This record gives sequence, structure tokens and C-alpha cells, in this order.
Amino acid sequence: MLHHKEYPTISKRQNLEKFAISNNEYVNLDISVDLSNLIEGVKFIVLSTFNDWKEEELEFSRFNDVVRCRNKTDERFEVVIRVYGKDSHIFVDRGQEIRNLLVLSKAGLSTPLYAKFKNGLVYGFVPGKSLTLENLKDPFISAQIAKQLAKLHKVNIKDSCKEQILFRKIYSWLNKVPEKYTNPKKNKMFHQHFNLKQSKKRKAAYLECEVAKINSPIVFCHNDLLYTNIIYQEPEKKVSFIDYEHGSFNYRGFDIGLHFINFAGFHFDYSLYPKKDFQLVWLRHYLVSLHPEINIIEEQVDELYREVSKFALVSLFYCSVWVLVIAEVTDLDFMQYAIKAMTVYYRQRDEIFAL
Repeated sequence: MLHHKEYPTISKRQNLEKFAISNNEYVNLDISVDLSNLIEGVKFIVLSTFNDWKEEELEFSRFNDVVRCRNKTDERFEVVIRVYGKDSHIFVDRGQEIRNLLVLSKAGLSTPLYAKFKNGLVYGFVPGKSLTLENLKDPFISAQIAKQLAKLHKVNIKDSCKEQILFRKIYSWLNKVPEKYTNPKKNKMFHQHFNLKQSKKRKAAYLECEVAKINSPIVFCHNDLLYTNIIYQEPEKKVSFIDYEHGSFNYRGFDIGLHFINFAGFHFDYSLYPKKDFQLVWLRHYLVSLHPEINIIEEQVDELYREVSKFALVSLFYCSVWVLVIAEVTDLDFMQYAIKAMTVYYRQRDEIFAL
């Protein structure tokens, strides 16, 4: 268990974070939280993790299957309890997520992991506001995002396989795309707009060959840099990234390209994709932060622009396959997203790969 009483000269928040980060340790609880009785289950998790806390000290607020807990005796200290939905492990490597949090908290790029239970995690809360789509194009905020992503891409993770995960994920997801959707409307749309999986695997193989021609470093990537996963902290005038569940080694250009594709939002309005002038400014901020020791020249920015443009195209295919998988288990209209994204992919494929 985590005991802040062992460090009487340090504030509660500081010593809990210090213990978790410096020792790379967390509480492992062999229990599950019932989603139908979420707050009671989360309360038990928190009291089992911080065993000198008292129930009357705690305040809880719920956002879907995520619960935020504040200790009223130290308002600076808050934790997040994330409870996973059924079968979420099919889509996300939960072991990798834990490794990501441990490594990135040491690097100062994530809050600490405090506990793991059978169907979720307890980790530090990042104060601030989630960005909106409009925020992504704000000159100051976009510069902070570029600089923060450069910091992430410089993280050195020892004793880890530094192979890109992009196509392993794509092929894995292709195997999970249903032959038939249980929802008749979704099933009709799928068969009207998409070929069967064998054909899509051939297209993925073509894409893999094209990507092999791109010179893009393999770095540690967030792989899901949606606006909702970026927190703006007003007092410090900085951004922080959250939700590293998809984090892994991958192509640098993919992480940036996917971020730009995410400007289109959950309904995929491609007219919101950032213009070239915006991208060039963004990419210069990224390169200056990545290589502060050198003078970044225009040719380097242009080269990165071509790299990112190609991976933004790859991101369209990647996102389409992903939403075809989760379309079976969600009520959201992800089938339309996949149709729109693949339409743009085929329309631009030859032109972009020719850059």
C-alpha cells in the first residue's frame, strides 16, 4: 500500500507521487468493479489503495466509466479511476498501457500509476481543460502541442522492442472486422462500400510496401492524439497528454499525421484538415523543440511535411479499419466515418505517395 505517513515532512500529494514514481511501484488489487454499482466499487478501490484515507474525506465525480476522486483534506491531490468496459482488452494491450504509465511518469510526461485492479487503473489526475477542435488551430496552443509531442518522441525507453506497431495493429484489426454486422443497417452499408477482408488485406500489404519507402524514425508515440486527449493548463500555459493506452513505438510521421487527421473530428469533416501553411508552422515548432542544438532550415520542414502527409494518408486507412471493428459494439455511427475516410484515402492516395 502507499503510505504518505512514512514521509511526514512532505505534503500528501508530493510523497504519494514521489513514492509511486521513484519506486516504479503500484498496488495490485485482485478485485473487479461492477459497472452497475460504479461509485461504490470505486470507493472500495480508493480506500484499498490509500489505506489511511477516510471515506468522509472523499468526493467523487463520474464521467461515463471514468471517476475522478478528490481528497478534501488536500485539494491539490486528485486521482482518476478508470474502469474498463467488457472485452476492451481485445482492442487495447492493457499490459502495455501500464508499462507506458510507469515509464512516462518517470520522464515527467504522465501522472503516476497508483493501483491496478482486474478491470481498471488508478492514476494521477491532470488538472486543466480538455481541448476542443477549435483549440487545435490556436497558434499558441498548437505550438505547445508540437513541442510536447517532440518531448514524447525523445523519450528513451530501455529494454524495449523498438519495432513499429502500425501494421501489426492493422492486420490484427482486419481479422476482427465482422463478416456480418448484427445491425442490418450497418451490415448493408458495410457491404455496399467495402470489399471483403481478403481484399482489404491486399490493400494493407500495398500500403505497407509504400510506407517502407518513407524515411521516418521509429520513436515512442502516443498513437491517439485526439483533442480530448490533450489538456491545457492555463496557469502554466502548457499542454499535457493523457490516455496513453495506445502508446507504443511507431513511425514519427504517423503520430503527427494521425493528429492532423483528428482535426476532422469524430464525424470526419475533412474540410477541417489543417492547411499546408498551418502544418509548416506546426512542424517547425516540432523540429526546433526536437533539435534545439541546430538551426532548422526550410528544407527540413518541407521534408517533414512530405513525410507527415504520407502518414496522414496511412492514418485514414488505419482509422477506417479501427472503426469497422468497433462499429459492431457501439451505437455511434462509425460506419459513416469509415466510408468518408476511405473515400478521401482513395481520392488522394496516388497524389500523396508521389510527393
